[in-house]
Amino acid sequence: MVRIGVTVAIDQSWEDHYTIRQTKRELREAIRLLAQHFPQIEPVIHQPVVLWESPKLPFFGNYPDDIASALAQENSPEKIVEAMEKEKTRLGTDVPLYIKHDVILHDLQRRKQPERRAGYIRGVLGHLLARTDTQFFLGKLLVDLQAKYPRERREFLFGFTGQSLTQERTYEAFGMADIGSNHIICKIPPVNVNPRIILVHEFGHALGGKHTQDANSFMNPNYRAIAQHPIFDPENMKTITDRISSL
Repeated sequence: MVRIGVTVAIDQSWEDHYTIRQTKRELREAIRLLAQHFPQIEPVIHQPVVLWESPKLPFFGNYPDDIASALAQENSPEKIVEAMEKEKTRLGTDVPLYIKHDVILHDLQRRKQPERRAGYIRGVLGHLLARTDTQFFLGKLLVDLQAKYPRERREFLFGFTGQSLTQERTYEAFGMADIGSNHIICKIPPVNVNPRIILVHEFGHALGGKHTQDANSFMNPNYRAIAQHPIFDPENMKTITDRISSL
């Protein structure tokens, strides 16, 4: 039996939405789910809760109207796609445009009016922003947790932030953990996603788990696509079991 400790850290913005009791209840249930699949662990939630002074981060919503409007003035759909790729590079992201270029070209050719093109560009690049900025800023919060609250080998820390970093979109990240690390960061989930699935998913990363497209697995990155009663897929079962054995 491997005894692992779990510490909870919440920032002020989280307390505006959830009580400490609610937070610990959800985390306790998530850990119970995890332990059902990995009975060799004995998790213990430590007292008291850490009050975390998280760095204040900016809010990002839709793609800026002025940039989208400027792109839309181009007469050539090919030049618009090229400009969108340059915008992606300026953002410093490797997240691909989620629509293929030939589809974007077709959609732009159908939209003759600049205002309609601008709305379309906002939608495509806004989706990119939601994925990029959430991941980027959750990463900044994760680094802050790691610096302020270092953990021992069998000690894990869950950080919770209530900051609204972007408008919620289908593939927005609601949690983050480096694979095989000891720190996890989570933000407020949407109402149609079970928070326990997010918690188990991110704890799975901390224990070495990786993403899979298996809809039955906790490690599917699209929380909404996960089955109602998820499990861990065989590959992640082995990986996490090996990681637990090494603790």
